Parts: sequence; structure tokens; C-alpha cells
Amino acid sequence: MSSETLENQAGKLYLGIDPGREKCGIALLDEAFDSTILLTCEISQLTENVNEALAGRSPEVIFIGDGTGHSEVKAAVQAAFEGIRLEFVDERHSTEKARELYFRDHPPRGILRFIPRGLISPGKMIDAYAALVIVFRGLSAINKDGNGV
Repeated sequence: MSSETLENQAGKLYLGIDPGREKCGIALLDEAFDSTILLTCEISQLTENVNEALAGRSPEVIFIGDGTGHSEVKAAVQAAFEGIRLEFVDERHSTEKARELYFRDHPPRGILRFIPRGLISPGKMIDAYAALVIVFRGLSAINKDGNGV
């Protein structure tokens, strides 16, 4: 797990989780979109990793992807974060968007610049970037529906 936390940040926090069969991606984002923590962990360590990153703060909303493994993640999150708003987000094509964001933040260097990006694997961080996509989609849906945060 990253040693980063958002303990010194003010304002609202949003948590996104991209669940999978064995591991999940986690994205913590502040309301100004300038502080982000991206993690990938085993599902069994989800709440422990999230609590460590939150550093005693609570997210305004927890967005969970509605794909594979979301039921198990929902149960763990509800037990660990009672009273916090949960929203399920359509995660179709989130991996493709996550790849775009990953390569925007980490453009290929050296000889990798000449290889098509579709042939380069972002590795395990793709799940964390998918969680970030889930946060963005969730915030967009809430703002569109008028159920603001």
C-alpha cells in the first residue's frame, strides 16, 4: 500500500472502488480534484487499506463499480463505513478509459514510445485507474441527477 494519505487535506473526499474477483482498485479524490491516492489491493485487505489512506477522515460518497465482485465489496464497505452514502456505478468500458488516463499520466518512454499503446500493459495500476473512472462517473451522475454532494 502507498504511504500516502489525505490527512492534511481539507474538504470533501470521494472514494471509488473497482471490485474484482481477487483484487480491487481504490481511488481517493478530494473535491478540488488535485489530491488523488490510487491503490490496488486484495479484496480481503480492502477496508484496512482504505482506512489507512483516509487517515481518520470519512468520504462523502463511496462509489462502487457494479461489475464482478461488487456484492462482496458492498458487504465489506457497508460493515466498515456505516452511514456513508453508497452509489453503484456502471463500470462498462471503464478499463478502456482507465488505460487512457494511465497513459496520460505515465506516457511510454524510450523504445516503448514506438509500440502501440494497446500492446503495452499498465500492470496492476489499471484497477486503481478504473476506480478513478468510477469516481468521475459517479460524480457526473450525481450532479446530472441533481442529487449533489
